[in-house]
Amino acid sequence: MIKLQVKQIVILPILVGLMISMGINGYLMVQGQDAYVNLFMNFYSNRPVSEIPDYATPILVCAGALQLAALLLLLAALVRREFLSEAKNTCLKWSLLLEASAIAGYGFLLRMVSNHAGAANLFFFLGLVYLVLWVVEKRANNQTHNTVFEKVKLLPIILTMCYTMGQPGWNKLFNTSEVMGNYVRMFQESFLASLPGGIPPFIYLLGVCEVAVPLLMLMSLVRREFLPLQNRTFLSWAMLVSMTTFIMLAFGLSVLVNYPGATNLIFYAIISLGLWLYMNPLEEK
Repeated sequence: MIKLQVKQIVILPILVGLMISMGINGYLMVQGQDAYVNLFMNFYSNRPVSEIPDYATPILVCAGALQLAALLLLLAALVRREFLSEAKNTCLKWSLLLEASAIAGYGFLLRMVSNHAGAANLFFFLGLVYLVLWVVEKRANNQTHNTVFEKVKLLPIILTMCYTMGQPGWNKLFNTSEVMGNYVRMFQESFLASLPGGIPPFIYLLGVCEVAVPLLMLMSLVRREFLPLQNRTFLSWAMLVSMTTFIMLAFGLSVLVNYPGATNLIFYAIISLGLWLYMNPLEEK
């Protein structure tokens, strides 16, 4: 009879919670019904999404299919007792990676329709799923670098960082006529309005920083820095610029005494730091 210790099964409640999320959300998403599409696109939104893009339904269906596949793999992992620290954990790792991929796809949709609260929640969710994945990898201690999993596991992070920073940056630089007025009105009573040039230079600076992130990520992809044992210089610079930009945005909202919004942006920066640490484990330095 195998004697189980608490440290071997402590991850089980998290896995059960992920199974519930994968099963319910995946089942609803794959149906592609308009009612469910509207439901998922409007979660967390302060106002109803006025126009849902045509590509929303196929992406939601794909995200749902990924979650159902992740659920099946997670069930297989539980049957194989991969939650044990000494167990081979192939199914468990792939399950978490597919869940992260589904979150990245769903987050892309919410970011594109400017559902900022929903996109933030999914960004944090992605970071926490990678935390669980990191725990799983550390517990098993059987990681090899020459596997498909190791070669693709960073791609959801790269995708998420690209649209998280790229979409608002694009709006600040190339959709100025629609967004600049809102920013000027937002900060018109703050000391920022009295700076040389007023509010626009500050907004343009943020836009440049945000657009720089997907450009750095693109260079990182060209250099194949997502592969194991690669020097991740551009990837690390992209994460650093992201964290710095989140703090600048948090400063702006702090000036407006918007505590919830500023705190959310600090969360963004901390989760980004965690994702960078996952990509660049300290023990490898």
